[in-house]
Amino acid sequence: MSIQKKVHYKGYVITTKSNELLNGKWDCEIEIGKFDNGNLSVKQYFGQKQYQNITDSQAAGVKYAIRIIDGEVDGISPPI
Repeated sequence: MSIQKKVHYKGYVITTKSNELLNGKWDCEIEIGKFDNGNLSVKQYFGQKQYQNITDSQAAGVKYAIRIIDGEVDGISPPI
């Protein structure tokens, strides 16, 4: 099973996709998108952790995306 959630933050659109794994835990994929002059730029990010439930997976994905947008993750930047 896979479930998506969208959040808007500082002009960006954060989309988290939580995937249920065979072991019953969840992982999280993140897309950060930004519109600029009618064009959409999107970058994807993949988490390395597994979570006990979908709520934790989505919350962690949104928090991580916000940290990326705010420039708090070394070596990773959001779309421009």
